[in-house]
Amino acid sequence: MTLYEISDAILRAMEEGTDPETGEISDELNGILDELEMARAEKRENIALYIKDLKAESDAITREIRALESRRHTKDRRAEWLESYLKDDLGGEPMETARVKVTYTKSTATVVTGDFVEWAQKHNRDDLLDYKPPTARKAEIKKAIQNGEKIEGAFLMERRNIQIK
Repeated sequence: MTLYEISDAILRAMEEGTDPETGEISDELNGILDELEMARAEKRENIALYIKDLKAESDAITREIRALESRRHTKDRRAEWLESYLKDDLGGEPMETARVKVTYTKSTATVVTGDFVEWAQKHNRDDLLDYKPPTARKAEIKKAIQNGEKIEGAFLMERRNIQIK
C-alpha cells in the first residue's frame, strides 16, 4: 500500500466505523486504525530509509567521479608535459617507427593582449567583445535585508528542509 492508499483507508474506516449519532469509535475500528497507523509509520520509515540509501549512493558516486576527474586531470597534465618535451626534442622534425608516427599540422591561434578590451571599447567594436549579463549576489542581498534594508524585487523566504540521517 502507498501512503496515499493508507491515508484513504484510514478515512474510509473512520467514516464507516464511527457511530453517526454518538460519534463513538468501535473497538473493531480501533484495531483497524492501529494497524493502519502502524502500516503508515512503517511505510514512512521505509521511504525515509530509501531516501537515505539513495543519497548515500549518490554521495559515493560523486566521490568516485571526483577521484576519476583528478586522475584524468593528472594524466592530461602529464601527457601535455611529455608532448611539449618531445616537441622540443624533435625540433619540428617528424618521426616514425613501426609503432608510432609523429607529424605536425599548422593551425592559427588568436592571441589577445591586455590592451585589447580597452582598444575595442575606444573604437566602438562591441562586436568583438562578450559581456556577461549581471546576476544577483544572493548572499549580499540576504545580508542587506537582514540588516533592515528594503530591497525592491528581493525578499527572504523561510523554508523547511527535510534532513534524513
